[in-house]
Amino acid sequence: ELFPFPIMGSQVGPLSTSLEYFYRLRRGQTKVILQEHRGEQEWEAAAWFLEQSLTSMVEEEHIYGPFPLCHLDFHYNNILVDEDYNITGIIDWSHAQTVPIERFAITPEFILPPAAPVTYKQAIIEFRDMFVDALEKVERGREGSSPEKWISRLFASPLSEVVYRCTYSYPWRAIFDARLVLPLLYGKNAKWDDFQKFYSERSA
Repeated sequence: ELFPFPIMGSQVGPLSTSLEYFYRLRRGQTKVILQEHRGEQEWEAAAWFLEQSLTSMVEEEHIYGPFPLCHLDFHYNNILVDEDYNITGIIDWSHAQTVPIERFAITPEFILPPAAPVTYKQAIIEFRDMFVDALEKVERGREGSSPEKWISRLFASPLSEVVYRCTYSYPWRAIFDARLVLPLLYGKNAKWDDFQKFYSERSA
């Protein structure tokens, strides 16, 4: 079970499926976007698109769990290391909660910044691949573990960026995130202007 957690200042839950979690999380952001940008079509289109993207984020075999404990702000600023680079602690657990496995498998440092130099992106990819390989070795050694259930495969999949853009975000980034998610779901030829036209005709 997913226990109650705060979304945009209000408590949500308990929830029983990952789809409920993602919907309530995204719906909370949609309400804020529509309050601040009502009548602004591009903002409304972005809010609608990100909400419609929810079903692509849920893996059927995980819809009822497991729901692991997640830090929610897990990045290098919250990792303590000693002089030999051994991890000695993790800080800032104030918003920790149980989450769907798809949300658990997100690390901000693994997401490629769109405008970053190629060399910087390549460094991220290499670091992510090292982590995934190490985690895969651990999972492979577990008795009864099967590859289709390994968490490691989620960290390096396009799904992780979709989940990141749709849930690890803020209302003020809706248009930016929607523009990036669109080609991830519908291919590189998918254009934001075409989607806005579709949304406009749909809403007419």
